Amino acid sequence: MKKITEHNTLGFIVDLKSNKRQIKEAVKKPYDVQAAKINTLIWDTYSPNAGRTGRRKRTYDSCLT
Repeated sequence: MKKITEHNTLGFIVDLKSNKRQIKEAVKKPYDVQAAKINTLIWDTYSPNAGRTGRRKRTYDSCLT
């Protein structure tokens, strides 16, 4: 909440295949705002069972506008 109030920043979870231009347009339509800057961050997957092979949790891409 500190970043939202002090730095006027919002965070979204978006598709991994989307780029900054697509994110900017997607934010512009429903919120009717002009994003000054788009920062993306990819959260890597991790295994809930360390040392065991098998399924991994899903990778997420987040966006800070």
